[in-house]
Amino acid sequence: MPLDGNSSHLDPMPLITPILAILVSGLLASVFFGLLLRFSRKPATVFLSVSITALLLSFGGPFDLPAATMQTKVLLSGMQFIAAVVITGSILLISHQNVKVP
Repeated sequence: MPLDGNSSHLDPMPLITPILAILVSGLLASVFFGLLLRFSRKPATVFLSVSITALLLSFGGPFDLPAATMQTKVLLSGMQFIAAVVITGSILLISHQNVKVP
């Protein structure tokens, strides 16, 4: 990854970078879903629609890295896809289990 702005010098991505990205994304998704639960009639549908749209838009980030190889770009996109499925699926699964039907 070009970490210092110089495209000729590539370093491995620190492990903390994807961990923080996933944690921040998960936290924001949880807060957003909590707001949807409070203010929306169909929170799961809206959440899934917004999540899929955000995932598709986020694919532009890795492919905008000029010095990264195509293999790196595909790997980063794959990581984003896996993180999105885990975060979205977990939130929807947990919310579905906590719903009590009268």
